[in-house]
Amino acid sequence: VFADMEELTVKPSISVVSMVGDVFKELGMMDKYERLHKKYPPPRWEYRYIKGKRVKIKAQIQSNDVDKYIRKNDNFEPNSGLREDDSSEETSELTDDEQFEQDADVTRMEPEQIFDESSESTEPSLDV
Repeated sequence: VFADMEELTVKPSISVVSMVGDVFKELGMMDKYERLHKKYPPPRWEYRYIKGKRVKIKAQIQSNDVDKYIRKNDNFEPNSGLREDDSSEETSELTDDEQFEQDADVTRMEPEQIFDESSESTEPSLDV
């Protein structure tokens, strides 16, 4: 594929090079992976148009590099910063069945009943 592109003087995009490089890595063809990235390195600069003028901007790291980093570090735990006693399931006062019954009771009430019960549970308001 790359030979045909070279004949047409078309350079492959960054995403194509990275996808093919990832396949070479998965298949264990590190020599081809290194040759591919040596021949088609990621660009250091990109051009954008700001207010009609062409501006040279340093290229940023692609978002799939973050995914590669997370996959490389498999010991990453999404909730590692949370304490065990902070989870909402453990601190919930109602079980699922009790919560379901309470929700069902509310759906059968009239709006006035819901308002009366909610005002009883809050602090009393001061009548002036």
